[in-house]
Amino acid sequence: RHCHAPAMAATAPVVMGGVEGGATATKLVLFDAGGKVLGEASGPGTNYYVVGLDAVVATLIKLAREALASAGLPESTRLASLGLCMAGFAEKDPQREILEALPKAAPGLAASYKVVNDSVGSVYTASDKGGVVVISGTGSIAQFITSTGEGVRAGGWGHMMGDEGSAWYVASKAVRMMLRCDDGHETRWPPHARARAAILAHFGITGNEQLLPVFY
Repeated sequence: RHCHAPAMAATAPVVMGGVEGGATATKLVLFDAGGKVLGEASGPGTNYYVVGLDAVVATLIKLAREALASAGLPESTRLASLGLCMAGFAEKDPQREILEALPKAAPGLAASYKVVNDSVGSVYTASDKGGVVVISGTGSIAQFITSTGEGVRAGGWGHMMGDEGSAWYVASKAVRMMLRCDDGHETRWPPHARARAAILAHFGITGNEQLLPVFY
């Protein structure tokens, strides 16, 4: 007679996810317990104040499915945790809303969640002791974060109240200066002709009036 050891049940791999989301683009990355990247997916912006909660939730679910597919994992895989570092989620109300809405829309997506502003993820990617981060993308923010998660920030107020030094700020200033020159308010702006040609070409338009639906 031969003795056989009892068969051991296969242990499901631990899969975690991290999201970095701004006003223009969002990326979701899956990795194992050792930090090895398993899969990833990219999509549109997830700034709470730009696209709204419903769009944020829909994008996150779509990216999670795409990332699982890229990792060769079944769509039913439940993440051990999902960290959400996204623009517009620095305050408690948006954090509470996403923590209620996402598990409700996708009950089996993750066992736990952590929601912070996008600048926090940048700091802790570099050091778990905190630090200073300056983000200048579509918007802009500078933030100091301690090892305990406390800190102060400058900026991050969105394109209508701030975002100095961001891509939006620089581009919109150029458009405003072009319009002021064309309207006769400014007479000395050397880049006027080149800026006008670049702006019209970028948006595929032929006149200033066509900028209205682009901006509004």
